[in-house]
Amino acid sequence: MDIIKSRLDLAEKDLRRILRKSEAQLKQMPEGWLRDSFKGDTRYYSQVILGGEGRDRRGINQSPELIGLLAGKEFLATMAETAEWNIRLMERLAESYRSMELEDVIARMGRAARSLPVQTILAASQSAVWADPDTARRKRIRELQEWAKSPFEQSQYKPEEKIHLTSLGFYVRSKSEGVIVEKLKDYGAPNRYEQVLHLEGRVFAPDFTFKDAFGEPFYWEHAGMMSIDRYVRRHNYKMGVYKRNGIVPWKNLIITYDTTDGAINMGLIDSIVRFQVLPRL
Repeated sequence: MDIIKSRLDLAEKDLRRILRKSEAQLKQMPEGWLRDSFKGDTRYYSQVILGGEGRDRRGINQSPELIGLLAGKEFLATMAETAEWNIRLMERLAESYRSMELEDVIARMGRAARSLPVQTILAASQSAVWADPDTARRKRIRELQEWAKSPFEQSQYKPEEKIHLTSLGFYVRSKSEGVIVEKLKDYGAPNRYEQVLHLEGRVFAPDFTFKDAFGEPFYWEHAGMMSIDRYVRRHNYKMGVYKRNGIVPWKNLIITYDTTDGAINMGLIDSIVRFQVLPRL
């Protein structure tokens, strides 16, 4: 069985499911889009509705529920657009993908090598991984588990805010972070919580740090208080520093958010762990 191809097929099915669900939810959302402007340090939210006579802009600072719905609508639209992009990408990949099945790999070898028994080829090249495609991955996960357990520089910022005890025995700052910890544990995704990162002379601590299959780090940040201006400014500043240092969502950074009322999308977290974290390990 071609493990890689089966995972690609599974990922495409999940992308199509996300697309269908996002499009269905978009139909239930209010019209218009969320925009903002500033007057001094004060942020003003608006609902912008496009019509035949131009666009209508309505101030909605007094309607936090509508602000949240419009932000959710933009998230769903972006999710649908991203799913469509990735589906087209995977369709192109499927057209040129080369099977990793043992017999297909051997079929692409030269005539002389193909004349030998399969076991001779595998034994001589020490390619036991072809006989068991998951062997290398299991070894890598064991190494990552040891890496995750080994000592590292952890953030000491306001330790009194870490009040939520996880089943792994350490405390986190929010219930949402606790949910992510447990989901990562359920799927066996080794990680480090709040490992310190030194950038531009300052100390940062991404919520979760991982190592990919090539030994390169990637990160997951969960923002839970986006209704608080000070928190938003700090979050945006951090994202700016990350970007200047090559830590970006399309490469090595995952970003998730609570809703305006502090809720977390469990289905989204599950999908992120399964299809954005696990395939990279």
